[in-house]
Amino acid sequence: MPSFLVPAGVVLAAAAGQLSPWLALAILSGCIILAFYQSSAKPSQVSTAAVAADATRQQWDYIIVGGGTAGCLLANRLTAGKGAGKRVLVLEAGSADYNHPMIRIPAGVLKLFQGDKDWNFSSVNEPHTSGRGVYLCRGKVLGGSSAVNVALYTRGNKNDYDAWDHEFGCVGWGSSHVLPLFKRTEDDLTGCATTNPEYHAMGGEWAVEHVRYQNPLSRIFLQACKQAGLPMNDDFNDWSKSQEGAGRFPVSSRRGVRVHAASALLAPALADKTRKLMVLTGAFVRKILLDKQVAQGVQFSADGIVHSSTGTWRRGAAHWWRCSLTTPADAFRHWTKGETGAAWH
Repeated sequence: MPSFLVPAGVVLAAAAGQLSPWLALAILSGCIILAFYQSSAKPSQVSTAAVAADATRQQWDYIIVGGGTAGCLLANRLTAGKGAGKRVLVLEAGSADYNHPMIRIPAGVLKLFQGDKDWNFSSVNEPHTSGRGVYLCRGKVLGGSSAVNVALYTRGNKNDYDAWDHEFGCVGWGSSHVLPLFKRTEDDLTGCATTNPEYHAMGGEWAVEHVRYQNPLSRIFLQACKQAGLPMNDDFNDWSKSQEGAGRFPVSSRRGVRVHAASALLAPALADKTRKLMVLTGAFVRKILLDKQVAQGVQFSADGIVHSSTGTWRRGAAHWWRCSLTTPADAFRHWTKGETGAAWH
């Protein structure tokens, strides 16, 4: 939708008496602020070839490929606690603009879709979609898709996790295994941590709250669902009951500002100067360097220059450059077991 249609529609709705003047003024003010931030935004920030070259001259214990949700979490956890003193390098193909106003402001999501912070993927054309592809928003920025999606806080269905664990050999992926990890990162501000502590917690890095403003049509829609006989669901992340039903989703935000993997997990780790953590952006990994099926390093390009890095030996044991293409649960499992010699791939 063209930007000018939004304020035009607001004015017409206010004139027709469908919106209060104060609400119309608030929406118009928001549109002006968004337009200002968009026009004054700086170019995307990526690492230079010199910075990338400097990174390849250093020794690292871990290399994390991808600074999305899993990558940011790994960078945080691997440099804290048992990982204190470990040297970690994160390679992200997207930009470093995770603090961009359009990302921080929830309404800015409309400007993120199919923009420079979106890989703008599409599914293949197929008969089941009338021969067309379906747009898939994927984050091209630190924080990954958590920085550009609509910020609904949902953990998925417990049956999927249990199927991965029991049927597909992904040991440690069951709902009972991942729930404590979800709770560890959660800082629930909706009250669910008090009323339902089995599935929610407070004190984590990832803030969760209700949307500050609920459109009157949203309330009417939920009332209509109830009148139609649909079950009401006040917590879609409570795995003790069915997720079927109508209700409001909480969002990943704190005081109305979007919370995502880079702001909640990576930024605090980078701010802690005691940690040995470095992030390269605009770094496209071309391939993983293998020796007898063990990851020894990576080849990546940054600022038009191709770089290659290999592993190091120290303290009498092999500490390979590890290229993590895994998820948080797998990383936690390996780290807890202290498997410092195995490559993740």
